[in-house]
Amino acid sequence: MKEKGVTLIVLVITIIILAMIATVTTVKTTSVVEANKYTKFKDDLISLRESVSQVYGIDDTLENIGPKYTGSVSFLSETQGDGKTVKNPNDNDIYYVINADKLNSDLQSKFNIHLLTLNYGNNNYGITNDATTTNFTDVYIINSQSRTIYYTDGIEYKGSKYYRESEGYSKISNKTLFVDPQNISRWNKAYDDRFSFEFDNNTKQTKVTVTSSSNVWEILYVPINVTSGKTYKVSVDYINNTGSVPLNSSYQGAGFQILNKVDNLDNLSNSANTVYLSNTKSTDFQTITNTFTATQSTMYIAFNFGMLQDNSTYTYTFRNILVQEQ
Repeated sequence: MKEKGVTLIVLVITIIILAMIATVTTVKTTSVVEANKYTKFKDDLISLRESVSQVYGIDDTLENIGPKYTGSVSFLSETQGDGKTVKNPNDNDIYYVINADKLNSDLQSKFNIHLLTLNYGNNNYGITNDATTTNFTDVYIINSQSRTIYYTDGIEYKGSKYYRESEGYSKISNKTLFVDPQNISRWNKAYDDRFSFEFDNNTKQTKVTVTSSSNVWEILYVPINVTSGKTYKVSVDYINNTGSVPLNSSYQGAGFQILNKVDNLDNLSNSANTVYLSNTKSTDFQTITNTFTATQSTMYIAFNFGMLQDNSTYTYTFRNILVQEQ
């Protein structure tokens, strides 16, 4: 009579299969955790870059942004996982630790907006006012010339470390200011409830949907620091996904404006210069520029959708918003 039971071979095969399943599960879990950390890292960089550009204009030095960084910068000579050298060739030798508490305070006092809480960079908080130098680790630093932001600890992702945004750098004029090359959904909004956004992190494009209503101005806007008397050119790439209709004969379409101040009820008289987005529905990006001479130290870039026909919904896609001093 044959005995019933599990043979040694069957037991060994079962153990091997279970080990393989456990290994695959561990690898997948690790990948998800790394991807989540990398996304949070990129969110920090976007928030810091936007905030710094708002508080510190292109003619401002960064010496008040925080203490000088005196720690190791050996990571700058490394190569990131994207195959690019960490250091921006436009860097000089001076790096500052970003004082997150001070940056947040400046944003609140100047523009009544807040710096998003950082996911990393614990040592960017709690910096004393009398600190002049620091060699902190776990900190975001910024170069005083190129304004490139680095995370000294780096983030592990797909077997490599990343210390800055994954982009290539060539020699760029220090008179060029990227106000917001990525997610304009972070901009200020007049009548927030009338906007919705879709941001594509791969293409760095933001799709904006706005529903207009009567007697108000639906506006997206962001402050920029400039020098009074100097001339600037602002450009943006856009697609008019739905087509649009002007409000009346006084307007030519959605306004791409430079404002001296923002008023929910009147932004035509506040305009330093207004140009109009095309009303024609399109599938390809086109570029529009707005040139102005600054009359004060803070001006506002604005998309004014209140110039479109009321009680209608419109969708645009934006990318590459750039300010250049002429």
